[in-house]
Amino acid sequence: MSDDKEEWIVPKGIICMIIGCITIYSALFSTGYFIYGEISSALIFLLVTIVSGLILFKNAKKISNRCPDFWTWIKPPSDS
Repeated sequence: MSDDKEEWIVPKGIICMIIGCITIYSALFSTGYFIYGEISSALIFLLVTIVSGLILFKNAKKISNRCPDFWTWIKPPSDS
């Protein structure tokens, strides 16, 4: 057995999933409210989208430190 106490990342993954759902739904509601001309509601949902997206990105970075291949789909492979 190793002496390293590894943190279980499943709860953080579930939190990221919930925050991701909030981000997507608030973006959809914001778009709908903009289309129907309800600007105040659209701006509120746009703010929720931005804040939850930033929180999601911050939490995803914490998870990706445990999984080094997590961001490989974003970064092109290096030529070295």
